[in-house]
Amino acid sequence: MLFRSAANAVFALPPARLGLAYPPAGLRDLVATVGLAKAREMLFTAARLDGAEAFRIGLVNRLSVDVAGATASLSAEIAPWTELLVDAGAEIVEGRLALLAAIATPLAAAHEEVAPDEPSLSVAYRSREGYAQDATRGEIIAQLSAALRDTATAETHQGHTLVGPHRDDAIFSVGGREMADVASRGQQRSVLLALLFAEIEMLVDDKGRPPVLLLDDAFSELDPKRRDHLVRRIADTPQTIITTTTLADLPPALTTGATVTEIVRGPNGSEARGEVKRG
Repeated sequence: MLFRSAANAVFALPPARLGLAYPPAGLRDLVATVGLAKAREMLFTAARLDGAEAFRIGLVNRLSVDVAGATASLSAEIAPWTELLVDAGAEIVEGRLALLAAIATPLAAAHEEVAPDEPSLSVAYRSREGYAQDATRGEIIAQLSAALRDTATAETHQGHTLVGPHRDDAIFSVGGREMADVASRGQQRSVLLALLFAEIEMLVDDKGRPPVLLLDDAFSELDPKRRDHLVRRIADTPQTIITTTTLADLPPALTTGATVTEIVRGPNGSEARGEVKRG
């Protein structure tokens, strides 16, 4: 974080006097910045520090007589990096929007296959900037640039970024309601399977051949019905590598005809014990 301070500025932590509590993350940052001993002193005594002392212990990184002018200078220094962020961020957002548009139909179809009794599934892109699904690269650049200008002062005060593609998310909704608010564990599993099936279909359409699947403990929390759906899809792929902590979690229809290898802890770390079974 970049903080500039006037020499006559005053810094203090008032919990000792006011009975306030600080979040653990903030306390960890304080200790990491000024050290444990100084952090204890500041918290227990509410000692007041001037700008020079704050600079000495690392709370600020530069002292300035003209703070406003220094802030403007810093903004000018950062501007070229902001332009790079906008260009790279717009490319990322454009790719994400295109991906969500391409996966929407196969995702809805796969979800209907996995959970025919559940409401329809949809996915949308959420950001502070509110990009339209069909936004062009130029429109994305304009919106992201405006958002960065609007939040520049707040970002300087808070010490972290408030906008950008790293703050965006994909929102899954079932029956028009966001899954984060209403989804049961069963519905969450249905969506994960539907997303996996939709990705397989997209890769087949793009590459002309099915992918090699890597599944990490994919069966342990699935009910029999969802397991059967996944087994059928796996049967259509040329090769699937599955990890599990318990072999019994895998359906017999899957282990029959499969090569099963046990990984154990050896003297030099993890190692393959060898083929356990070939059905």
